[in-house]
Amino acid sequence: MLLRTVSAATAETTAGVISKNNISDLFKISTSLSHLTQTHAQIILNGFRNDIVLLTKLTQRLSDLGAMQYARDLFLSVERPDVFLFNVLMRGFSENESPHSSLSVFTHLRKATDLKPNSSTYSFAISAASGFRDERPGRVLHGQALVDGVDSELLVGSNIVKMYFKFSRVDDARKVFDRMPEKDAVLWNTMLSGYRKNEMYEESVQPNCRS
Repeated sequence: MLLRTVSAATAETTAGVISKNNISDLFKISTSLSHLTQTHAQIILNGFRNDIVLLTKLTQRLSDLGAMQYARDLFLSVERPDVFLFNVLMRGFSENESPHSSLSVFTHLRKATDLKPNSSTYSFAISAASGFRDERPGRVLHGQALVDGVDSELLVGSNIVKMYFKFSRVDDARKVFDRMPEKDAVLWNTMLSGYRKNEMYEESVQPNCRS
C-alpha cells in the first residue's frame, strides 16, 4: 500500500502523523488517481488542508493525470489561491485540450481577485487562445499583456508570435518579433517554424529576418 510504503521509508513519520515533507514525497510516487486521492486525504487528516504549496502540487499532479474536474474542484476549495495555483490550473486545462476552461480561469483571476497575472499566466492564457477558432481572444490577451507590461518578456512574446502564426497573421507575428528587445533560440525557432507552417519558405531562410 502506498502510504504504508512511504511511512516505512521515512524516519520522520510518527504515530500516524505525517509531516509536510513526507506528504511531498508522496507526490513523487503517486502514479494513479487512487494514489492521489489517498495523498489528498493525508493532507486533510494531517492539518494541511489550507497549505497552498501542497495543494498546488496536488493540482499539478492531478492535471498530469488528466483529472481536471478533480483539479478544478480542489482549486475551488482553496480559500485564497495564489497566482501560482492559477497558473498550474490554467496550464492543466490547456494541456488537456480545454482552452476555454483555461481562459475562464484567467478571467476569474483578473476579475474576481486582486492578484496580478505574471508572465507565466499570460503565456498559458495566450497558448490556450491559440486553441480557439477565433483569433479575437488572442488579440485581446496581447493587448492586456501590453498594458500589464509583460508583452516583451521572452516567454510571452514567443507565445504571441506563435499565436499569430497559428491564425496566419504573419505580419502581426513579424511585428511582435521585431519589437522584442531580446531574441533567444526559442523565439527564433518559433518565428522560422511559423514561416514554414504558413508555406513562406523563402522568408524562413532569409538572413535579413535575423534583425
